[in-house]
Amino acid sequence: MNNVIKAGTQLESNGFLEVNLLSCLRDLVDKFVTIKCLERQGFFYAVLDRLDKAVPYLNEHATKPENDEAYIIFIVYSKMIVEAVEALCAEIKYSPDIVGDDAIKYRFFEKYWRDIPIELGDNEKISDDDFFRYLRALSFAHCLGADKGNILKGRGETHYSPWVCVDDKEFPSRIGVRLYTDKNSDEKSLLVEFDDIKNYIRSRYEKIRGISNQIAGEVRELQSSWKKDEIKLFGDTDWKLSEIIRVAKNRRIPTCDFERAKLWCSIQSSEPFNNESVENYRKDLEVEIEKMIFHMNNLHAKPVLDSISKFVHFDTRANIGSFHDLQAIFQDLNSRSDKERREFAFKTLMNWAKGFPKKWVTIVESMSLDEMQMLAMVACYLEAKEQRVFSNSKTSKATIQDDDELVDTIFVPICNDEIAKANALVMELPNAAK
Repeated sequence: MNNVIKAGTQLESNGFLEVNLLSCLRDLVDKFVTIKCLERQGFFYAVLDRLDKAVPYLNEHATKPENDEAYIIFIVYSKMIVEAVEALCAEIKYSPDIVGDDAIKYRFFEKYWRDIPIELGDNEKISDDDFFRYLRALSFAHCLGADKGNILKGRGETHYSPWVCVDDKEFPSRIGVRLYTDKNSDEKSLLVEFDDIKNYIRSRYEKIRGISNQIAGEVRELQSSWKKDEIKLFGDTDWKLSEIIRVAKNRRIPTCDFERAKLWCSIQSSEPFNNESVENYRKDLEVEIEKMIFHMNNLHAKPVLDSISKFVHFDTRANIGSFHDLQAIFQDLNSRSDKERREFAFKTLMNWAKGFPKKWVTIVESMSLDEMQMLAMVACYLEAKEQRVFSNSKTSKATIQDDDELVDTIFVPICNDEIAKANALVMELPNAAK
């Protein structure tokens, strides 16, 4: 039986839009973006931010607007919701199965275009979406021109100077727009029951149920296939990192950090003094890789990325070194077109290496750029480890090398609460299917 959010499912509501629909969608999108379309996260979060702004406002202003400004702002946020939901439907190719499609398309506003002043013929129709789009366009029309479509226009007719109306004496429960015309009469009015507009907005907003269900289904399907592709713990560090990279690519997880660690693990130290520090660094990385594999096999991407980060990114804590400064140095060292720039970068690196790095590694000019970068990372890592663990005492390389339990006590990655929450959400959506 599939876990779905069905219409009628009891969710906490505040005003006329169910706020939990939105919070449920955000949790699912967090998971969906991470495991399927990381490159589209900007789009998804831009849409969700619009909804986060619009839904609370409309729930707090769910009564008929009392003045022009309140009417215009209500229409602005209403349109934000309609467009956001339309964009999500298009992005994930969500097309709900609708019985009696015409009854849905022409559900809320048909009586307004069948009646005066529009009075369409029997063979003409305006969908609710097109009607609301036209009402919104007129509401924001230029103070003189009102050339916003032909729904209200007769042949050769000119409309101008529209203004919003929230206090019509004949229809006190309606809101809408009046405008002048050069035909038939001095003005025309397009007034709509406020409750009809609210019901239209709610119907579009509640498409989020179907969107969430489709996203949850795609997440479950992907997770099911990924669960079958487990990484085994046998093999050396190079093989394990290769497996992590393979699986990460399949899951759209960034692999540059793993590839950098794999490269650095393949480099042979050219200076005997560096062997001990390099071995300690790789020993800790090997222990951490087993934990990464555990998280990869349990579909937790963030703890894996957090774990590998401290082995490949220069630590900016405790004044150990600036990641951006060191990156800039190595970029300049790799410059082929500017000899002077390379020479200056090397001098800068040598000066930096005379500080804390010298107790861990020795960097010389004859080394390859990759070896220099690896040794800079080894020095930063070991210095960070020493400062965090032995804050009240001095520790030598030998002490770190001999202590087999340090890695387990220092860097045990904790599963992120939000990741766990999203995992649980996918499997625990309210089940209304009987």
